[in-house]
Amino acid sequence: MKKNLLILFLIFLMFGCKKDENEPIVNISLEPYIKNLILPDTKPPYNGNYYIHVDFRNLSTSEKNELTFSIMNQNITPWYTPSDAGLGMSIQGVIFSDSETSEQLEISFYFNTNIDKTFNICYANYFFSDPWRNVAGANIHYFKPVNNSDPSTKYMYLGTNSSKSYFEITYIGYNRLNGIFHTTWKECCGGGNTYDVSGDFSIPDIRYFYK
Repeated sequence: MKKNLLILFLIFLMFGCKKDENEPIVNISLEPYIKNLILPDTKPPYNGNYYIHVDFRNLSTSEKNELTFSIMNQNITPWYTPSDAGLGMSIQGVIFSDSETSEQLEISFYFNTNIDKTFNICYANYFFSDPWRNVAGANIHYFKPVNNSDPSTKYMYLGTNSSKSYFEITYIGYNRLNGIFHTTWKECCGGGNTYDVSGDFSIPDIRYFYK
């Protein structure tokens, strides 16, 4: 009887101390703009033309729209060197602009120059940045003219954080960053439309001059 109890105790001890496969091996102190680290995608990476693709749905009317801006059809402006974005933050990223519609799609990375001298771009899921609230992170911006007669005046939509939002860098290669995102677009100055947004991108590696 005692032998059987000892065996049961050893079995319980063995399984009770078994390490959870999902448990992190070490505790890593993440930057404040990173939600969590991710593993690199095992699929062969996309290495074609630089682009940003967005699917967005109006949450009030359910109207769906789609935009794909690429280096083949739009102008591209990479910001390799962080520049002052005002509001105490620096910005670097890539802008795609359409000369016909005056629309813009922008992948941007904001960080606080008083805290971080070099923004860390790695395989990670980033918080969506908010330069007005001094929140560092990544973002997908959409600029749309208010009306055709004055294309210089634009609505500015920014991605926002939620429990379902993500902005993941899925590939880092020679002069290339690939990623995917899901968020809610809200107009920064109080516009009435709000959109559910998902998409993907392949842009120049803006870390290039720091290698």
